[in-house]
Amino acid sequence: MRIQQRSVRLVTIGIIEVLIVLIVLVSIEVLLWCLFPTSLGIRTTYEQTLPGLKSTVTYSRNEFGFRTSTLNARRKRTGVTRIVCLGASTTDQATQSTEGIWCSLLGRFLHERTGLDVETAAVGRGGWMARHDLAWAREHIMQFEPDVVVTLMGINDLSWNGGPDYDYQGPASLKATKATELVPRGMLTLCAHISQICRYYNAAVTSWQAKRELHRGPRGSTLQWHSSNLPTLIAEYKSYKYVSEPMREDDPIVEFGDAVDSLVDYLSRQGVRTLVLGQPVLWGKDIPEKEQRTLWFPVNTDTGYVRASPAWLDDEIEKYNSTQRVIAVGHGQYFMNLNHVIPKTSRYFFDDCHFTDAGNVRVAEVVLPEVAKLLKRQRRASSRPSRVRRATASTATPMRRRPCSTTSRCSITSGVGTRPSARSARPLSSAVPELTQRKKPVH
Repeated sequence: MRIQQRSVRLVTIGIIEVLIVLIVLVSIEVLLWCLFPTSLGIRTTYEQTLPGLKSTVTYSRNEFGFRTSTLNARRKRTGVTRIVCLGASTTDQATQSTEGIWCSLLGRFLHERTGLDVETAAVGRGGWMARHDLAWAREHIMQFEPDVVVTLMGINDLSWNGGPDYDYQGPASLKATKATELVPRGMLTLCAHISQICRYYNAAVTSWQAKRELHRGPRGSTLQWHSSNLPTLIAEYKSYKYVSEPMREDDPIVEFGDAVDSLVDYLSRQGVRTLVLGQPVLWGKDIPEKEQRTLWFPVNTDTGYVRASPAWLDDEIEKYNSTQRVIAVGHGQYFMNLNHVIPKTSRYFFDDCHFTDAGNVRVAEVVLPEVAKLLKRQRRASSRPSRVRRATASTATPMRRRPCSTTSRCSITSGVGTRPSARSARPLSSAVPELTQRKKPVH
């Protein structure tokens, strides 16, 4: 009998303790939800010492994986203009707080200039190539009802794609690339949707993980462009064999062109206006020694990584940019070559392609007028539904897209004749809008 009474007492005490714990947890939840609510996503603050960048940065992504201060819901409010900036590390901008990245600045400048209610979101990760942007867009982008998509791609496809085992199998193989999750998933994330305690715990874990990656090494980390890693990257770069003009039997530009073509075609079929930006770089002929000391991007060739001359790299990125131009104009979309309008100096770049504070401002400033004109045309077209037609590049003759494949030439026909394929990467002439034909500034 005593044993039974003792067992009953222990069970009773256990139940009371569980109830007390539950009451405490519920009380904490209520307190946090009412007084100290925190949002889902990733947020971590760190210090950096790179020239041209703020010393303290808060890196954050919301629950969708976006770097944004405004786009925090799937459903778009009436009267809102949504702009999604799609790219890689030059869009994600891990060395900037969210309000300092060019995509956020573009939204702010556009609101100040036009009075529009603008929501912007930057989507990308360090190392993403065009195929990763394509995979993410196909799976996610239309959930957020974008009015405009601005892309910035090319740098990773040129430098990191390829290699001794590279074997591109054509456009069909692009479907094998899965969309990268921009925020952690799992039971903890599910819990965080309903519990503030889980959110705080999740925030602490992700912050610790981000800081660990920050100091763990240059490859594959979320914040890999930090000052603590850049010297390692530069030293590794200098250890590679110097080849002034590398040769690649299987040039990744073919894969890049197919991925960009598929992405722009998908967005066009969804009725989304798209501005394709040509990748700007610090590379060029006779760049000063100060700028040369900041370079660390090698080229992945048939024999492995090598150091290429900055002049050759600049010529190559222009081929990638020309490929994007042909594709954008061919789909009746828009193109602007930032490599022609962003000065190649350390004022705007802290390494091969990543922007300083001033660089982010400059990108937003030069993109702003083109996005404003694009939105103006969109509003004009929507006000005349009987005469709606696809957007065409500024001052260009309306164009017709011909089917193309990996093995065939893809032509663009207009009133001025037939233009070369994206594979040839030769520049267009009169079929290209004036904004893509600006002369490079003299530095």
